[in-house]
Amino acid sequence: AFKQTLKLETWPVGHFLVDLPVGAQVEFTQGYWGAGNDVRIIPCPLFKAKKVVDERVAELQGTKHLEGGTLLERVVESKTLPNTWILFYWKGRTYKGKVLEVDAYHWKESPESKDPFAGNAYLICFNRGSHTDEIAMKQDQAELEDLFRRVRIRDTRKIPTAPGFCVENGFFPGDEPGGSITITVRLPDHPDIFLRLEIGTSNEATVNGGTLLDRCGRNDKDPMFASLGMKKLRFRQREVGPLAGEENCEMVKEHGIWDMSFKWEYRGLVDNASHPFIALDLVSKRPKDSPKPLSLKEEEFLVLWDAIVDSIRLRPTTSTPTQPGK
Repeated sequence: AFKQTLKLETWPVGHFLVDLPVGAQVEFTQGYWGAGNDVRIIPCPLFKAKKVVDERVAELQGTKHLEGGTLLERVVESKTLPNTWILFYWKGRTYKGKVLEVDAYHWKESPESKDPFAGNAYLICFNRGSHTDEIAMKQDQAELEDLFRRVRIRDTRKIPTAPGFCVENGFFPGDEPGGSITITVRLPDHPDIFLRLEIGTSNEATVNGGTLLDRCGRNDKDPMFASLGMKKLRFRQREVGPLAGEENCEMVKEHGIWDMSFKWEYRGLVDNASHPFIALDLVSKRPKDSPKPLSLKEEEFLVLWDAIVDSIRLRPTTSTPTQPGK
């Protein structure tokens, strides 16, 4: 039997932990309730943070709106939270409706920062929507400022003990649902292997929609795939701790070349931070018609897959997260 030979190390992702190969290159896409779907926390000295904001303001002011004025509707510099700028603007040039886009920025120093070029400081960037009436804009400003006060700077690899949602370079305290995060992982020693982990809040659609096995079963019957060679390795229910998920692992042969496509999915429970929607993919990708064999054999691919899937677990904290049915 093949054994897992790649050394793994633990990464905190959202409310969870996952083990990834040492040396993995990890890219993050992340969002949080109230902050929008594009949360970025960037090592940044103050002068550069101000330059980022000034350039964004100039870009929006420099674009004319067809109904008059420019894309920029308002710039607010917080009077209660230093180094905080909130930009309200129109998303497009053709129509001014009742919905605005918001880019919000906050610069803060952190004793935990280890970036030698940023002066122990980060620029936190949120992007969300708002409405055009004054009450809504002021309420949204207050919500954004509150989030900026709450978010903590954190080394991406550091595992917190307090309840909260881990993102790249940061941490939102609390055990409530509302965060979403996707990591894309590349392995330098295996450039043909890619991993993607998605964690997001479950809703009625994800919980009650089609399952992974339903979708893969329909695809297997699609005539479009009839010309492809296929080897089904696994098609089953697979529990990972308390997470009752589903697994589909297959090899697909096209133009005489075999590639791997492994998937595990857990649909989660509605609005439960301990039971979010989780999807894990491990796939092989090579240049089209490349005759070069995969850097991992079928058995090696499987043992790496099992090691990563089985490592997914809720991050232990100093308080007990909400459990299903309680």
